[in-house]
Formats: sequence, structure tokens, C-alpha cells
Amino acid sequence: MRKGVVISIDALMAVFIVLSVISISAYYFGQVSYEEKSNLTLKETTMDLVTVLEKNGELNWAVENNRVNQLRVFMNKLPKSICTDLGIYEGSDLNNAQLSVVRPNCEKNFSESTTISRAFIVANNGTVDIYVARLTAWYKVN
Repeated sequence: MRKGVVISIDALMAVFIVLSVISISAYYFGQVSYEEKSNLTLKETTMDLVTVLEKNGELNWAVENNRVNQLRVFMNKLPKSICTDLGIYEGSDLNNAQLSVVRPNCEKNFSESTTISRAFIVANNGTVDIYVARLTAWYKVN
């Protein structure tokens, strides 16, 4: 009979510890606000967008042809709640964009935004040039 009582107390203590860990975890996860989650999601989305543009060759194509048509088509496929402003700069002049495109119907009236820069290389006629794509994204304000 003593073995049964010890096992029961042991199991009861294990259940108590598991419930305590779950309660404490729920409390701390509940402290993260919606805005912080939203800003993190926006930053991750912006990083993904710049990476996709670079990996698909869209940035190189835009610089080589000096046109933003394909970039604009790409931006128009994004969810309507996300606005973007993409500037492509020569590596030697980061103050003046060589190419720039803002998603249509998006005003720069945001309170929170995120900006991600990504360097990429364009080989043209035997020369190699470094460019920087700077993408600013924000949620559309209705």
C-alpha cells in the first residue's frame, strides 16, 4: 500500500509542475502586444521581398535595362495592405536613387515602417558594379 501512495503523490507533483510551466508560459506570451507582432511580420516580409527580387534577377534586369516595369508588376501582386517604396542606388552614391518605384495608390502617411537594404552585383560589358536596393514597407492606412 505504501508504494501506491508514493506513486500517486509523485504523479500529482508532476501534474502540478506541468500546469505551473504552462501557466507561466501563457502569461509571458500574453505580454507581447499586437503591434510588436505586426512590426516583426512587416520586417520579415520586407526582407523576403528584397531577397526574392534579388534571387529572381528582377533587380539586375531593372538596372541593366533602366526600367522598373517588372518591379512594379511584382509590387502589384503583393497583398493590398502592404505598401512599398523601392530605390536602387549605385554603390558609390547612396543618396540619389538611380531607379525608384512606389506601389500605386500608396501614400507615405505611415507611423510605422521598416527599411531593408540589400547589396547586389551587376555584371555589364565586362565590368562589375555594386548596387544597393533599399526597400521601405508599411501598412496601408485607409
